[in-house]
Formats: sequence, C-alpha cells, structure tokens
Amino acid sequence: SPEMAWAVRPIEMSAEDQGIRLEVVAAGRFDNRLKLYITLQDIEGDRISGDIGLHEYGVSSPKFGSSGAAGIDIISYDPETRTATLLFESVSSDVLDDSKLTFSVEGIEYNSIYHENYDTGIDLTGLQRDEGITEVTVSRINAYNIRDSRGGELKAADIIRLLEPNMDNINFAGIPGFMISSAGIIDGALHVQAWVDKEKRGFGEHFLLLDSSGDPINADSWFFFELDDSGQFAPDSGHSGYREYVFNVNPDDLGQYRLVSNFHHNEYLDGRWDVTFNAGDSGKTLETDCGIPVAELVLNHMSITPFGITFSADGSYSGPGDMLPFLLSVTVNTEDGDIEMPLTSAGYDWEADVFTIHCDAVLPIDTDMVTSVTVNGERFAFK
Repeated sequence: SPEMAWAVRPIEMSAEDQGIRLEVVAAGRFDNRLKLYITLQDIEGDRISGDIGLHEYGVSSPKFGSSGAAGIDIISYDPETRTATLLFESVSSDVLDDSKLTFSVEGIEYNSIYHENYDTGIDLTGLQRDEGITEVTVSRINAYNIRDSRGGELKAADIIRLLEPNMDNINFAGIPGFMISSAGIIDGALHVQAWVDKEKRGFGEHFLLLDSSGDPINADSWFFFELDDSGQFAPDSGHSGYREYVFNVNPDDLGQYRLVSNFHHNEYLDGRWDVTFNAGDSGKTLETDCGIPVAELVLNHMSITPFGITFSADGSYSGPGDMLPFLLSVTVNTEDGDIEMPLTSAGYDWEADVFTIHCDAVLPIDTDMVTSVTVNGERFAFK
C-alpha cells in the first residue's frame, strides 16, 4: 500500500519447494521490529487460495537465533496467478542488527474446510455414570481450569479421575484420525474425550453443548494427555493426544442438551522454504529517557520508530496482562496531528533483565514529523 511503501525496501528473493514459490518481496526493519511482505505462488497446480496457512514459520539470524513474538496475515489473493500476498510482523526481544535474516516455512495448509455446531449424534441421557474410569496424577497430564474440592490449585501429586481411553471410538464426522474416544459421567460432571492422530496436520477441534434454545455452553475445564504404545500416560512424548472436556451440568438434565463440535481440517503440504536477505535498518529511531510510574513499574526509557514505540521499565508487574492497556495511554504528537498508540505486547526480557512494553503503529510513523510523545498525560519532547 502507498502508506507502507516508504517504510520498506525491495528484497525480491525467493525459494521453491513442492511446486510452491515463496518470495520475500519487501522488508522494513526498525530497531527490534520487522515487517515482511511475502508472496506464495503455486507454479504447478491450484493449491494456493485465499485461506492458506503457514506452519512452523519465522525469522532467524546468525547472531540472535529465532525472532520473538510474530504473526502473519493474508493481505490479498490473485486467482489468475494463484498468488497470495501476506504480511509478516515480528517484535524481537533483541535489536536486529545488520546481519542477514532468514525467513523460513516448513509447511503450508490449504483447502481448509470448517464445520460449526456439527452434531455428534450421541444420546447424552444414555451415558454410563462413574464407570470406565482411570486415575492419574496431575504431573502426567496437562490440566486447564481444574481446582481441588476447596477451590485451590491442584498439586503435581493430586489424583485426577478420567475416562478410560478408547471405550467408545465414535467416528462421528467420518474423518480419519479424529473421533470421540470415550464419553461418560464422572462425579456428577459430563466428560467427553476426543482423540486426534499425531500425524494429522492442520486440524483443530472444540466440543461444546447447545441448550434447548441453541445457546452454546463451553466446557468448564479440560485435560490433555498422551499415551505411549503400551497405553501408559506419557507426557510430552510426541504420541497421539487425547483431550477430555468436562462440563459441570446436572446429569439429570442432559436431555436438554446436544453435544456438538466445531472443527476444521485441510490439506497439508510438507516442505522447506528458506529465504535469506540483508536486514539493514531502514529508518530513523528517536530515543529519550522518561521515568513514568505505571503500577509497580517505572518506565525509564522509550524509543520510537516508524513501526511503533518500545518502553523499557524497572520493576516487575504482577497484575493481569490484560489490565496494562487500561493503565497506559500513549499518543504520538506529530506536526500533522496526534496518533493514538494501542498497547500490543508486554513482558519480561530475562537476558536484558528489563520489563518491556510495545505499542505497534497501525500505519508507519514518519519520525521526522514527531515532536513529542504523551504518556498518561505527560508530554516528552524530542529534540
């Protein structure tokens, strides 16, 4: 776009594998922020579309290894040339210097199919109660939102009661490598256990209940675990995984609900695409000291580039991360007007021993036009 063009420079370097050409068209790097314009073109068939997804992608450099927080979005798709254009954005914990960067992709998902509220066909009123149960310690599974009888955090040695795997094996959707392995009532709660083959790429599932009005009810908690070839619990072993959903609904009222699933599946192309290019800085960085108290933090330094603002802070923040945007108001003051800056990420940089806060610009900021930055009502001028 014209708004972005001045902040990036041409790269036009590409790699090919499996009949797919990946090209890094243009790049912009400022301090620890990186934006790449990338195209993917199918030069052999018709696999690229407007809903493709990249698997195991990212940027690395010889000096700093892999990049930090990153995301990628599809900007456009040209069906005539079978070409998709994507924008990759990354914020690294390290300042990216003039060394070469390599953008890598290990797989491409395409031809995605989405199913919403797919009826499993299971009669919930006929499920067994407190039968077919196995017990395991918390240390051998991953648990979400599980509490003990007093509402406290579970300990590694605490015992969890789960459904015995593979009691039912209901392939309700007719998709290989995906099924409801078991379903039943344990301690007055509905348990639904799903299995997905470890070889199944580009697949995602979620189970929920629909009440008589069609309103969704999500699981109150869930477990994830893996079993080895002998059927023993084997955490982080790389074996196929089971996810067990727990719904705290009255078993006597299960006739009012339907068990449904939202899931998506697609085709997967395994390959390797690597494009290496020079990462020379492409713009001006403004810096100043500040000293702004925010909760338990003191923001002591800020740097502003065309891609956003980074604050470094002393202290630590123990509050919920989603509260920080309500504690920090940032505005970039320019000769052409003010730009409100949303907080996009925050966290502790262990190597630098500093807390950092990032505010990404929606459109590039012309740093030559910046006069000051206002933080929580206090203005900081740049010379």
